[in-house]
Amino acid sequence: MIRRRVIAAFSILLSACLGCGSSSPPVSSPRVPCLSGDVPRTGRPAADEMFAFLRREWARAQSPSVVGAHILETIPSLFPDGRDLLPEPSCSPDFRLAMRDGTFGHGEVVFSRMLIARLLAVGAIDETTDTMAAYFMRLVDLNPDQLTPYRPSPDEEGPNPPKSVIRYLALDRLVHSSFSRVPEARAFLRKLVYAPRDDREALIVARVAYGVVESPRWNESSPEARNLLRAWIPDVRRRLNVPRDGRTSGVDAISFELVMHHLESMRVLGSHLHADPAARALMTEIVGRRGDYPLTKGLSERSFDLAVVASGALYALDVPRHPLYPGRAPPPTRTVFSATKDLVPPEYESVGTDAGRQRMRELDGELEDLRLTYTRCAVLREQAHWVPDVDAETRFRDMSSEIFAWDGSVLSTGETECRIRSAADIRGAGDDERIAMLVRVLETTDTFQMQDAAIAAVLRHPEWIARSKELRHWFYQVATRTGVPNSTVGESWLAVHPVFDVLLSFLADRGEFAKGRAILIAFMATIREAAKHAETYTSIYPYEVAILRLYSVARYAVAFGLRGEAAALVASLPEGATYQKYGPAQRMASTMIELSAN
Repeated sequence: MIRRRVIAAFSILLSACLGCGSSSPPVSSPRVPCLSGDVPRTGRPAADEMFAFLRREWARAQSPSVVGAHILETIPSLFPDGRDLLPEPSCSPDFRLAMRDGTFGHGEVVFSRMLIARLLAVGAIDETTDTMAAYFMRLVDLNPDQLTPYRPSPDEEGPNPPKSVIRYLALDRLVHSSFSRVPEARAFLRKLVYAPRDDREALIVARVAYGVVESPRWNESSPEARNLLRAWIPDVRRRLNVPRDGRTSGVDAISFELVMHHLESMRVLGSHLHADPAARALMTEIVGRRGDYPLTKGLSERSFDLAVVASGALYALDVPRHPLYPGRAPPPTRTVFSATKDLVPPEYESVGTDAGRQRMRELDGELEDLRLTYTRCAVLREQAHWVPDVDAETRFRDMSSEIFAWDGSVLSTGETECRIRSAADIRGAGDDERIAMLVRVLETTDTFQMQDAAIAAVLRHPEWIARSKELRHWFYQVATRTGVPNSTVGESWLAVHPVFDVLLSFLADRGEFAKGRAILIAFMATIREAAKHAETYTSIYPYEVAILRLYSVARYAVAFGLRGEAAALVASLPEGATYQKYGPAQRMASTMIELSAN
């Protein structure tokens, strides 16, 4: 292993040196084909098993069907890491070229489920290259006349999508890539930041506005950044005063999310607008009006979120040397509208029972032969996707039975974690059966990985909190523990917190005030302990957990009769001599308490 890595490193250095002082391109490390020819063999059991499985799935992905399209989307997740191999299997380059040729290599661009799959699959590749960026930019700029009418697969159900889906999805995947590595992509996005073709496109590119203009230091003023922020101020005013179209999705939802993005940008980069009278007037007005505008009329959650983030932006204007770490905003109380979620295929696509059973037979055969956890987990994930509803109960029992040992304890293996996640996602199985399995896991193991798998399933199905007394009890016991997390468990504490907010909401709606108060009192104890040592922690987790708990206290304190205690806690927090850590959170938490009181 060490010898192979040394050779690979020497090869890279030699290639770089050969390119020095020469106009010819540097010599690259040799590669072997990944998706054609002989299956790569590395001598490593896990990689070799995955390469073989990858090739079988690649062959199945050539089927012009919904199943084939979905398999194609999963192909990048199967690439083994071969960066220290010599020669390196060229999985990503081979795949990108195959997707490009499949899209543009036939004279016309065929609009189909398979085209959407190619686009999403290229976007799933980790590294961004010139080829990948060029692929997305070409699709974004594609004239609709260059796309054929939609050609559904034989097994496809539902209405045909509009052609604009391709432009939006390609732009979204370019935005989520490491585009800064490709100058052409950066320039391409910069043009769209200043001149988007419509509001949906503006919302997609808004998240990278500061990645494509000057990249300012947090504590230095950038003329271009300042000008862009200032240009958003009248746009925010205009949008807020346009009456809603009566829907919670669509035109007004996109417009509201653009407003929220612009305000959040001003909160994070408020130092660029310090002393700007227009910005200060806007934020002061929004807070004073409690977020009540024509665009938010009748939607109290929008008004709440708007006023809270505006108060955070006002703090940034008041504090010219904004912290290097601006801190997170409170979790939104509204359902956030995604610019592309309604465009991508559903997470679980419907196919006929025969097609589903055929896919399950393929995957069953794989499990009979595969031996290593990494590859078996990839198969288990796929099985959860394709179980026909008529077979779901039986499949769920079979999959979940291997989670537990003969004595009822949870088996502590990597495959067990995958089985927990997959069994919980078998849609046709009853909710009660899946909940019972998760409760059993949570109550019989203290292994972080197994508990995290169960918690992740509950996060995907937050409605199960209202359905299960046993789930509520387990999360209540966890929520009322006090203390400060260390670096080992800190990530788990952060991951579970959204469930606590769901639980608090349920308890408030049901009038279970004693339990709600107990949770908030435990949260306040954690916040005080974290604040006491704010300047000495070497891990970010105590601060991050404390901030999330502070926002939960602020949101629910009034409902559980703790308004005075919560206000006193917020006022007592130290801003921090170095980074003013608690300052932005204090301002927004105070606003949340005030808004909740009326």
